[in-house]
Amino acid sequence: MFELLLRLKANYFWPAMWGSRFNEGDPKSPQLADDMGIDHVMAASEPDGKGASLEYDFELSSDMQQLSIALGILPTQDVYPARGLRIGIQIDNQPLQIVDARAGFVDTFAEYTPQNLAVSKVLKPLPEQPKLVLNGWWKGKKQLRRDEIFDNQRWLAATSSSAVKAGKHTLRIVMIDPEIVLEQVVINPDNNRYSYFGQNL
Repeated sequence: MFELLLRLKANYFWPAMWGSRFNEGDPKSPQLADDMGIDHVMAASEPDGKGASLEYDFELSSDMQQLSIALGILPTQDVYPARGLRIGIQIDNQPLQIVDARAGFVDTFAEYTPQNLAVSKVLKPLPEQPKLVLNGWWKGKKQLRRDEIFDNQRWLAATSSSAVKAGKHTLRIVMIDPEIVLEQVVINPDNNRYSYFGQNL
C-alpha cells in the first residue's frame, strides 16, 4: 500500500496504527487516505509520472545553480525486486527525476551479495547512500549507529536538473511504485544540521 504520511499539524499515522482515531484528529484525513491510497503493494507501477502525487509550494530568496531535495521515508523492504522501489521528484516544469528508494537500505540478511546478484534474474545492485548529515554522515565519515534501523528513517536525495531562480516554485512528489511511506521533505538540506526538529539543533 502506498501511504503518504505528512508530519504537518501532527497528523496521525495512517491508517492501521490509530484505528478509529484516524478520523478524529483531522476531518480531512479520510479524504486524504482515499485520494492518496493505492489498493495493494503489488499494484502496477506508474513510471510515466501519472501516479498519485503531492505538491508543495515554496519560495527561494536567491538564485540557485542546483537545488537539493531530501526525502525521509520509512524503511521499506524491496518486496518486489523485479518491479523496483522508486519515487518521483519534479521541480516546476523540469523533467521528472526517478529516485531509487533503496538508497541506504540496510541489507541485514545479505541478499544483495555479488554472488546473489550474479545468479538472480530480479535483484539489482543497491544504489549508493546519499551522504547527508540527516542520515548520519559527518565530515566525510558515517557516524556509529546512524542508519535506517536506528533512525527508523531512510533519507533519499535528488537535485534539480537545472538552475532554479529566486521566487515561487512547486515541488511535486510522485508515486512510481507503491509501498513507500513519505515522512519528511527538506528543501536544500544544510549539511551542518543533523535535524530540523527543535530549536537550533
